Amino acid sequence: MRPCSPVRVREGRPDIRVYWDGDTPSEVRQLVEPYVLRYLHLLPAWLTELRIFWDPSPDEAGAAMRTKISEEYRNGWLGICPKFLNGDEYFRHDTVVHEFVHFTVNPLWHLVLRLIDHVKADERFEAHLREDARRAVEGVTVDLTEAFMRLTEARPAQVERYPPPVDRSRGPAPDPGLTGAG
Repeated sequence: MRPCSPVRVREGRPDIRVYWDGDTPSEVRQLVEPYVLRYLHLLPAWLTELRIFWDPSPDEAGAAMRTKISEEYRNGWLGICPKFLNGDEYFRHDTVVHEFVHFTVNPLWHLVLRLIDHVKADERFEAHLREDARRAVEGVTVDLTEAFMRLTEARPAQVERYPPPVDRSRGPAPDPGLTGAG
C-alpha cells in the first residue's frame, strides 16, 4: 500500500480521521467517498481513524466491502471490492451502512470469540459455537442496517399495521384470537 492521504471531515463525525490508501484508483474514490461521508455518523464513538483501501481480489463469498478492526488502537479499515462498483444506488447505500454497523457490533463478536476460546470444548462443538455466533452477529448487523436505512430515508419504510385498526364506533372490538377464546 502506498501512503494514505487524510481527509478532513467537517460534518457527521469531525472527530474521525479518514485516510484513503494511495493505491485506490481515483474513480473508485470519487464513487465511494460520498457514501462514506454520508454515513460516518453511524460509526461507533470508539473508532477514531478509518483507513479505506482498494481490494481488487474478490473472495469466494463475493463481498462488496470488507472491514477489519483494531479496537486497541481505535482504528478501522474498509476495503472496497469490485462488486461494490457494479451495484445500484440502493446496494451501495446498504453496503456502506452494513459495513459501518459491523464496526459497531465487532466488540461483541470478539467477546463471544474469547468466551468460546475459554470453553475449551471439543473441536466439533467449538466449530458449531463459532458458526452460531457468526450467524447471530451477522443477523444483528443486518437488522441494524435495515433500521438505519429506514432512518436515513435511503429506503422507504414498508409498514403494515397489525392488527388493522378497528372502527369502534359500531361496538366493542372483536377478540383477535390471542386469548384463546373463539
